[in-house]
Amino acid sequence: MEGLFVLFWLFMAIICAMIAGSKKGFFVALLFLIYGLIIWPIAFVHALLLRSSSVKEAPIEAEGVINGKPYWRTRDGRFCTVIEGRDIAFPDKAALEAALVGNSSSTAA
Repeated sequence: MEGLFVLFWLFMAIICAMIAGSKKGFFVALLFLIYGLIIWPIAFVHALLLRSSSVKEAPIEAEGVINGKPYWRTRDGRFCTVIEGRDIAFPDKAALEAALVGNSSSTAA
């Protein structure tokens, strides 16, 4: 019975370390493993309340607006806009303008 209690305590300490590690990284996970081995109930709550340190991606800024539709440039230099709920990429600005103004002779890349 005592062995089961020790296994449960160890299991909960590992869970605390895994939660902390997913939010802050390996070093914090090791600290929380030790912390959890000592007092896992408090470490568990503490790990759940940690803020994630993951970098959030900045929203895309529109480069301009053509015919009421915003457009932006991708890293590879193409022009993108949303048409009928889909992101459509064009090789150059002339093709983008032609598609947004209503000229159907251009094709999306």
